[in-house]
Amino acid sequence: MKNTKFLLVDDSQSTNFFNRMMLTKALPDHDTQIAENGEEALKLIHGTFRPDIIFLDINMPKMNGWEFLEALQKTNLTPNDTAVILMLGAELPDHKKQEVNKIPYIKGCLPKMLTQDTVLNTVSKLENNELVNTACA
Repeated sequence: MKNTKFLLVDDSQSTNFFNRMMLTKALPDHDTQIAENGEEALKLIHGTFRPDIIFLDINMPKMNGWEFLEALQKTNLTPNDTAVILMLGAELPDHKKQEVNKIPYIKGCLPKMLTQDTVLNTVSKLENNELVNTACA
């Protein structure tokens, strides 16, 4: 995927720094924006930035990942326009796993810290309209 647009949404500056480095190593020709909470992410989306892939943390101040997903569904971006990958530090509770299946934007879950292989695998699967994984479902 050439010129892929990524949006990292996480309140941890160190996580964002590390994940941006992994994206750059895996796909040098890309555009990455960073938001430290859901509100900042929505401002970018309501502006001119249209991410292909959003790596989304769940636990954040101001607007958490669940609240962001609810608001995302009210934007003009469709699940075909952008894929959301939940970035998890721990396993989701069972009741949240059921909610995940009902949100068409979510294409998978990954550990919080990306690797080059994870980035390349994620992009490849999404290009083929495949789920990234079913770890969160």
